[in-house]
Amino acid sequence: MKREEALTHFVENYVSKISLDKLQKLENYYENNEDILADKFIESFRRICIKIKDLQKSGIKGKIAYINYSLLRTNIIEGTYSYLVQGLNRFSIFDRVECQEEYDVRWAFQFLDELEKELLEKSKLYINKVFKPDVERFIRKEFLSCNNYIVKLAEYAMPRAVELEEFREILKEDVLKVRVGEYKGYYKDVYIYKPS
Repeated sequence: MKREEALTHFVENYVSKISLDKLQKLENYYENNEDILADKFIESFRRICIKIKDLQKSGIKGKIAYINYSLLRTNIIEGTYSYLVQGLNRFSIFDRVECQEEYDVRWAFQFLDELEKELLEKSKLYINKVFKPDVERFIRKEFLSCNNYIVKLAEYAMPRAVELEEFREILKEDVLKVRVGEYKGYYKDVYIYKPS
């Protein structure tokens, strides 16, 4: 069996099946813990709002247009499992005043560790054909699947989060978007706040 054939066989017989199993575990975990996870998400939102308000009080930060929850691939690869949370002005990533927190997303990415261990074990069946970098590449492809659960959670939690006093007290642009996505990449608007 040549390397290309081995990789195809590995994907069809192990990667697809084991990945699907781990995503099902993540789905079950999410469904069973949605309210607890929402509380933790809301707490991270509270923390960034406090930081924004403190910077606004001191005159360093102006009105906020975006609160971004960003997937940093390097954090996930290194096993840090945290998202960067930023309060940004209307210039978004070009905002010069840093205002950031972290949000622990271990719950969404914990199954990737299991997936990697199982795939590394199965890769041994393909002596000198499937290597650790191949497995790592398959794992990285699952990052966005895990990110989709952060999006789902944020959409669920945000109606409660915007009721926080800490959020009501910050200075906002006419439209404030809460977004989840990959750092300096695609973001999904999970909540759009327009004062009435």
